[in-house]
Amino acid sequence: MPVLCVLGGVALSFATLWIDDAFDHGLIPQAFTGGPEAALVILSAVATSMVSLTALVLTITMVVVQLAMGQFSPRIVQRILRDKPSQFAIGMFVATFAHAMLAMRDVRPGQGSDSGTVPGLAVVVAFLLVLISIAVLVLYVHHIGRSLRVSALIELVGKDTRKQLDVFYPQPADPRPSPGEGGVVRAPMSGVVCHVDFDQLVARARDAGCTLELVPALGEFTASGAPLLRVRDGDPSIQAIRLRLRAPEVIVLANYDRLPSAAVSFSRRNLFKRDHWTCQYCGLQPGADELTIDHVVPRSQGGTSTWENCALACMTCNKRKADRTPQQAGLKLRHAPVRPLWKPMYARHTVRIESWSKFVSEAYWNVKLEG
Repeated sequence: MPVLCVLGGVALSFATLWIDDAFDHGLIPQAFTGGPEAALVILSAVATSMVSLTALVLTITMVVVQLAMGQFSPRIVQRILRDKPSQFAIGMFVATFAHAMLAMRDVRPGQGSDSGTVPGLAVVVAFLLVLISIAVLVLYVHHIGRSLRVSALIELVGKDTRKQLDVFYPQPADPRPSPGEGGVVRAPMSGVVCHVDFDQLVARARDAGCTLELVPALGEFTASGAPLLRVRDGDPSIQAIRLRLRAPEVIVLANYDRLPSAAVSFSRRNLFKRDHWTCQYCGLQPGADELTIDHVVPRSQGGTSTWENCALACMTCNKRKADRTPQQAGLKLRHAPVRPLWKPMYARHTVRIESWSKFVSEAYWNVKLEG
């Protein structure tokens, strides 16, 4: 691509000079472009600046290559060197340099009463190329910053791997799922799972009569095209090594022994679950990456890390509260932090299962009432 851009810049320079000669250098008046001396200064400044920009782009590219080799994998280097925006940026700067150098030789200073000749169209085109080069430089810096993200680098390797698989295995796979397996919803882009709308997913699954299984955990990175949701058939099942067993909805308990009482462990996952992934000061749900664990009474004032003294807070509220109590910071907790009361070995769900209805109703009417 850089070679094609340079050839385009040379062809553009010859074309503009030919047009200027055809109009006897009168198409663009010197009042707009300046005299021969001014044109030489402008074109030489353009050529010098383009050399500097080209060196800057090459330096940034080499730094990116070194970072990629040292921190990630040498497999990424080849993909970065083939990066089209980087090649276009280098080609654009060199093409502008070539155009300016060729246009300078057609500038003839005047002698005596002769005002000299200036290729006005070539100078105007040089102005336009400089503006385009500045825009390309800004876009290039933005592009190279996004390309250094982990998700973008993994996406580069993924695209190359998929191309190699298509070359060695050209036969397309059967997109139809096997009986009883359902389908797969794949991630449209690479990223981190920060928030899951459980109510919306449950409503969609109930309407479709199926079961949705979230493959990545909350806070886990997911590559583009990786399974995001698995769609199961309506009947729940248990996957074994060689077969799939239908999960029983009603189980007869023959023998019962009391379960040992267990307290909910004080962990980050349970704390986020207790506060419903919500800032306890402003009520916003910015996502897991923007939530922090705040000590209501700061540890500098004797506060401890307990259920009753910890609550979720977004970064904005945490900075506002700083090393103070909510009263000192002018904040108010939406809910007082308490130890959760759910049982660790049981999960609560609100999905209605029709096959349970007769057992629940019979138990309601036949249970012995306390006197």
